[in-house]
Amino acid sequence: MQVLSVARTSTLLGNDVVNSKGESLAQLSEIVLDVSAGKIAYAVPSLGGVLGIGGRLLAIPWEALRREPENRRLVLDLPHDKLAKAPSFHKNDWPDMSNPEWGASVYGCYGYRPYWES
Repeated sequence: MQVLSVARTSTLLGNDVVNSKGESLAQLSEIVLDVSAGKIAYAVPSLGGVLGIGGRLLAIPWEALRREPENRRLVLDLPHDKLAKAPSFHKNDWPDMSNPEWGASVYGCYGYRPYWES
């Protein structure tokens, strides 16, 4: 019997996002759903800042993350320097995440093919 890997979003928000060495990169702030496709479009971690002020947000393809529920964290195998160069935005100035061209550039940054192109 197959076991499903499910989680409530409320248990994921606030989880640390770490690299494969366990070094802290960010904290998960939002999860963006593609309601019509029934998929998670992006994980949105907050990078830097203090208490959510002054930091920047990233859109990351959900499949780029590996969940470690026992540690309440998500693992992103990406070095700090590449993450620092990733497209980002401010919490008060979100991009149009429904734009497939913008989304394709984000997915490409992390080396993934957008799910809507499959």
